[in-house]
Amino acid sequence: MKTTKLLFRTALFFFASVSVLFVSSCKDDDDDKVPTDFLGTWVTEETITTELGDLQLRDILTFNPTSFTEVIKIYDDVNEVWIDYIGRKADIVVRQGSMDVTITEVGTTSLDDEGYPTGNITYYADGTDEFDQIISFLEMEKEYKALYTVTGSSMTLKSDDNNDGSYDEDDEVHVFTKQ
Repeated sequence: MKTTKLLFRTALFFFASVSVLFVSSCKDDDDDKVPTDFLGTWVTEETITTELGDLQLRDILTFNPTSFTEVIKIYDDVNEVWIDYIGRKADIVVRQGSMDVTITEVGTTSLDDEGYPTGNITYYADGTDEFDQIISFLEMEKEYKALYTVTGSSMTLKSDDNNDGSYDEDDEVHVFTKQ
């Protein structure tokens, strides 16, 4: 009789242990899942007014699971082409609906003899004077948080570029279309 009780308790303990391990491993798998709805190339366009007139911009973001590249192009009305103007490369840590962003490289286009952008972006890595100057010019921090929502082929990206706690300033909210 004692042997039967011992076997029963051992079997009960075994099944309980397996159940706990199974449930906790499933929970861990769910927690480890990185969202993929943001992956791919996203584009937005806007027109800004400057002292020299209206300037058309195209912002192209390409997300990978742990990084992104961004190129902002300006439209050349004379030649009717888009010219690469500013670029950023960053590492990201993504959780559902949010990203921790660390910019690793920034760059700007070179200019020809007449001061016209060539479209050839030269990138500078974090730790260089050029990197610091461009980040300062762009009025953004090297590390910041961003919030995103994806609905169909549209992504709203809110980035707290200046780390002031607000994600809703005019230059921090952009709506992109999936390419």
